[in-house]
Amino acid sequence: MVKIDGGKVRQLREEKGLTQLFLATSVEVTTDTISRWENKRYPTIKKENGIKLAAALEVDFEEILEKEEQEQEIQPEPEKIQPQAQPSTSEPVSAMPRFFYFSLFLFVLVLAGLVAWWMRPAPKTVHVCAHRILPAHSPRDLPFPVVIHVDSGDSDVALSLILKETVPRGVMVLASIPSFSDQDVESGELKWIQKINRKKVFAYMARFTAEIHQEMVRFTGSITLRRKGQQTKSVHGNEKLKIAPFHWADSDADGRISDEEILTVYDEFSDIAGLGLDIDQVEEMWLGSGYRYDSESGSFIILP
Repeated sequence: MVKIDGGKVRQLREEKGLTQLFLATSVEVTTDTISRWENKRYPTIKKENGIKLAAALEVDFEEILEKEEQEQEIQPEPEKIQPQAQPSTSEPVSAMPRFFYFSLFLFVLVLAGLVAWWMRPAPKTVHVCAHRILPAHSPRDLPFPVVIHVDSGDSDVALSLILKETVPRGVMVLASIPSFSDQDVESGELKWIQKINRKKVFAYMARFTAEIHQEMVRFTGSITLRRKGQQTKSVHGNEKLKIAPFHWADSDADGRISDEEILTVYDEFSDIAGLGLDIDQVEEMWLGSGYRYDSESGSFIILP
């Protein structure tokens, strides 16, 4: 048996946008058990359940354990007795040998500096890319998510960049993370200016408006960074979205949410649950036998 920190478990679950149902399914316990763990009504649990719980939260097992503070006494180091200098009995060295050794020392020092400069590593090239994750379809009346991942690889250099995303006509942006720096309603262009270190996620929720007439729309974007001169690169990934009576998470449009599709939602969209993304509804569709879209009410009906 191990003692877990229920408050830490709740904090990690909420930060990652996970539900108690997801944790219960991963650990193979009930949602009531997860609730009791988080509220410290079961302070100790089986070690194997603790390992499964940590894996579902994507953290190390030790991170969810209850921490105990230990005080350690700091022992003062014994005072060191400096040896007394012995009187020198050697004869004084002439000025000429001293100058010779000093010159030799300077020569070696300069030579070592030149070798170090010659052998210095070449400056690391930083490659920045941006990838858009966009659903294949969405109904006319319901919101859908758009996620853009910006990645500078393994570089530890902080980079300033401008991300621009052009939303097609007939699509309205509802909210974004982080908040965009500027929006041109006429052209549909969104702008963010940010400093990133390795990775940064930009996301927004949008929906079709009543003015849209075409069945397919196209999203475009670019990133601009100041690195060896100003560079501009296109945002890659998904760029086309179709108006269709299927939930955006139902990628194959078969009227049901499969295991692979619910896992894709958690992998690609769980970090932006704060934008109003209804992951609980996707879970209910996954647990049901299917769903259908009711155009009159503009909502989904989950089939038992």
